[in-house]
Amino acid sequence: MKVKVPTFVRSLIDKGFDRLWERRISQGYDPKRTIVVAGTPRGGTTWVAEALAEAPGYLPLLEPEQVFHVAETLAALPGYCLLWEPLQPFYSDPLETADGAPAFYVTTNCVLREHFKNITAGKVRISKYLGKLGGLRYLVSEAFRRVSHFQRLVVKFVYCNLLLHWILKEFELKGVLLLRHPCAVVSSQMHHKFYGQGTGEPKTLDHIRRHRLPIYEQFAPAFAKVIRSIQTDEELLALEWCIRTIVPLQQPKPHPWFLTTYEDLIESTEEWERLCNYLECPVPSKDVITRFSTTYQKRGDESPGVYVDKWRRHLSEKQVDDILRVCSEMGVDFYDKTPYPRNLDKYR
Repeated sequence: MKVKVPTFVRSLIDKGFDRLWERRISQGYDPKRTIVVAGTPRGGTTWVAEALAEAPGYLPLLEPEQVFHVAETLAALPGYCLLWEPLQPFYSDPLETADGAPAFYVTTNCVLREHFKNITAGKVRISKYLGKLGGLRYLVSEAFRRVSHFQRLVVKFVYCNLLLHWILKEFELKGVLLLRHPCAVVSSQMHHKFYGQGTGEPKTLDHIRRHRLPIYEQFAPAFAKVIRSIQTDEELLALEWCIRTIVPLQQPKPHPWFLTTYEDLIESTEEWERLCNYLECPVPSKDVITRFSTTYQKRGDESPGVYVDKWRRHLSEKQVDDILRVCSEMGVDFYDKTPYPRNLDKYR
């Protein structure tokens, strides 16, 4: 018989684990050992991060850029910005709020830098990553085993592509930038609850239209013509994919990451070997690589053989044309109607 643990007991247990992590387990960790996995939402980053983190002593931290994972950041932003997405390259001046909250960007001691400094050092609320286990079940969980045998962090971001060059350079980290076909990404996003599909309340899409598009247009007037041509949801999501992909690729070379694609990792064990050689970490086994990620959403009767181009079954020809039209006008020249990338060497 299951015994429900009272909320206040669960809270005490969480605090106990957080304190143990802070004062004992994570002490002495070298932040430069942290691996960063970055890409777009629904782009395969969870799959890659979880596969890398299967190595003994490796601990995955998924989306720790959200400020509620780092108590110090939350304390610095009282009552403000709980759903924070950093857009560092789009600002050239310190960003102040009307109530005098600290600047996010640019200054040496800005909240943004301190936030990522804490993340890469593992100074997070580790209980947030142990899952909804409840009570003492932590002690027999796989998540707790990973925490107690911790040696290296694998940090996964889908909202930090615009910051990736800065993060890796600033903190001297190794990372991977993962690309995936825009049609595959948009198709997955359009069927995901986070984007409001099927709920009648597309908050994320509305947020992009109201808040992000004006920032993008102000940052790069060259984007304006494409931005103003956007009409459909899939075109909007394609534009988001383009910006999050193009901006990091346009940063000064040599890029401080290993550039790879979802398609190459699906098809080639040699690509995993090259990636892991760069990151100086063990190569995941075939069983691990072919395992579904924890965020995978199955649609219909699917098998590994249709992973790469299954978007063809979920998008109309017009939707594909609209997505690729936006990508072409934004200057993306390495994905087309074929499922595999081409001519990526010039971006490496």
